[in-house]
Amino acid sequence: MVYPWGSTPATNYLMSGDQTRLVLDGCAYTRTEKVELLCNYPTALRTLKVCWEGSAKERNCGVCEKCIRTKMNLMTVGVPNALCFDEPLNPADILCMRVRNDTQLPELQTILDYACKRGIDGLWVQNLRQRIDACIARKQAESNPVRGLRHLFRLCGALARRGLGSARAWVPGVEERATTRAKRQK
Repeated sequence: MVYPWGSTPATNYLMSGDQTRLVLDGCAYTRTEKVELLCNYPTALRTLKVCWEGSAKERNCGVCEKCIRTKMNLMTVGVPNALCFDEPLNPADILCMRVRNDTQLPELQTILDYACKRGIDGLWVQNLRQRIDACIARKQAESNPVRGLRHLFRLCGALARRGLGSARAWVPGVEERATTRAKRQK
């Protein structure tokens, strides 16, 4: 399935015209395979820019989802500390990584599959597996209204325990139901 995100062979031909032709190259390769090819070109690897979130636009921030994902791509092909990043991959960053859309989860799964095929194991692979499992569980909870509500109430409880308010302040209608229930008990 093709997601409407960035460049896709399904629609790129629409960007061509009489005087301009858009040519796609490398669509048959995964992102990790493309990174592996970059390893043959030290200058390209040193100057690789994937991030748009950092304050320094000429550098990769190293902590956004795309930077962490690229660091994992590099780890799977045997480059633990690429010069295009200021710091190597911190396995703990994987657990905190924000997966914002449906395109990112399959990318993470591809990295995990590639690492497993190569027999790579380590804390970062375990954390990646855990992060993927958490994302899948969240998607299932969101698709099931009962599970989604349970998740919401657990979240509200956690917020209340941290002093950020009660479930009544976070969930519409809870205050009214609680008031009605208290009146009935009197």
